[in-house]
Amino acid sequence: MAIKNIEHLLQDFWENRTIGILSDSLDLISAQTLIYLKERCPYVQMISIQAQAEETIIPKFTKSPVGWLMHDYGQAMSTSPGHCLYSAGHSDFYEDEEGGGGQGGADGVGTLTRQVVETAKAMVALAMEKGWPGIEIIAGTEFMKWAMWFAAQEKDYPFTGYSPDRAGQRKLERIRSIIKSRTPEATTAITPQQKD
Repeated sequence: MAIKNIEHLLQDFWENRTIGILSDSLDLISAQTLIYLKERCPYVQMISIQAQAEETIIPKFTKSPVGWLMHDYGQAMSTSPGHCLYSAGHSDFYEDEEGGGGQGGADGVGTLTRQVVETAKAMVALAMEKGWPGIEIIAGTEFMKWAMWFAAQEKDYPFTGYSPDRAGQRKLERIRSIIKSRTPEATTAITPQQKD
């Protein structure tokens, strides 16, 4: 039996529900709610665009700047927030020197959106450091794939396996516009008026 992705499982579930087959307590949860929850657990799996089979793979683990564990399998990598999903991220960001909790919350690493983008940038940087000629996305949540595409665009780095829709492209254009407007060249110096 073939393994189905979540979209196919949801489709089968809702088709069965439509014809009156109620399977379990999930019948009380809408398809939109399940998709919403799935997107709140971001992950990505990727390979080098010129991946070669390796006889022996010794996994390496690196933390992103926001504490996500990045899994490096040589010609493949993956990441997800793991334990950071329900906490503020890496404990070094929110525990005080005595290990007593510190600020907690999201103060140390920012929102889940920021964590996704920062981790995507770290993944692209790691792929470049490893000498990959480019990235191919194998699987991931929609926003995580978009963030990987965004990070690759920033570095003009070859990228396949995901193309954003028009809304995703407009999001990149807005970000570039905001960044451009915040550069020192874009702001005009305000000088005090001369008194006569």
